[in-house]
Amino acid sequence: MVAITEDVRNLFNEVLQEISQNIYHMMEELWTNWSHLGVDNAIKISNITKLVQIEKDLHREVILETQQKFKTMQSQIDKLKEETEELSRCLSVDITIMDFKEDMLLFDYKKELENQIAGYREQVLQRRMKMERLLEWQKDIGEKLGTTIYELQDVPLPSEEELDKLKNHLEVLQAERDKRVEIFLNTQVEIKDIMEKLHIKPQNKFEQLVVSSLSVDFKVTDLNMDRLAKLQQDLQDKYQQTNNRVLELRERLAKLWDCLEEDHIYRENFLQAHIGCNPDTENALKEEIRRCDQIKRQKIQVFVANVRTKIKLMWDNLMYSTKEREEFVHYYQDTFTEDVLTLHELYLEKLTKHYNEQR
Repeated sequence: MVAITEDVRNLFNEVLQEISQNIYHMMEELWTNWSHLGVDNAIKISNITKLVQIEKDLHREVILETQQKFKTMQSQIDKLKEETEELSRCLSVDITIMDFKEDMLLFDYKKELENQIAGYREQVLQRRMKMERLLEWQKDIGEKLGTTIYELQDVPLPSEEELDKLKNHLEVLQAERDKRVEIFLNTQVEIKDIMEKLHIKPQNKFEQLVVSSLSVDFKVTDLNMDRLAKLQQDLQDKYQQTNNRVLELRERLAKLWDCLEEDHIYRENFLQAHIGCNPDTENALKEEIRRCDQIKRQKIQVFVANVRTKIKLMWDNLMYSTKEREEFVHYYQDTFTEDVLTLHELYLEKLTKHYNEQR
């Protein structure tokens, strides 16, 4: 209950006296003015009497305005109490709402309630912000890794320990994501390099995604990483197989050129025009081999004679006896076919190898 002191009562009396004097002077002035205007006495009396109601209306208006402010403050206090209960549920702590005492002013009570929950309010704000940051982080990692997203309830809020546990879990996932992104970037470079060497383009949406994606766009899920590794292995195998075939074709062509005594400038120009181990180079080598084979078949007798000259030279270098030389019976036959030439070439390779081993 609010006590009214003697000083306040004296103030009331002073204001009351001044108001009374002001109203009295106002009535005198009104009466005089109305008289000059020829207003009937009955009307003047009626108007003066109406001043009582005017004062009551003004009084009521002032009181109503003050009561409305009182209700507004009471509503604010009720909301503070509701917020206190909400904070208690969010933080899973018991927050005792202080009682209103008779000797308290409503304004002071409201201020006490605000002071009481200020710390809890800040805790909720900080924890909720931390939770939202972690959830956003989890969402981003989950989309990239394809991992399960854990839902967190808003009431009650997760404890600091629970949030720290989630944070540690996300740090592990982030490290895994970073590792996979690095693998993707390295693999992407290799895949694009092999495709360029083989002159091939992406064959499906996934391959197109691999060669064109930025690291932030490619989802490094378990499935995608498995598919990426398989694509890498398939291309490596394809490149190795193509490379082996091309190397074999080059060796075969080199022997044909040697056999045909092909011009070295022609050889160099051809090899410069068909580098690498792509399908175009492979086809060009095959076509050149077909051309050389055709020429070889047309000059088979000359080639057999050339190889026999080289065989005789190796016999001499190895000091083979007549008996040893006669063991290669094809040397003394007059049949000239591609098979016979092949037998001579194989025999010459054998002699050359034997000669090199004994040097």
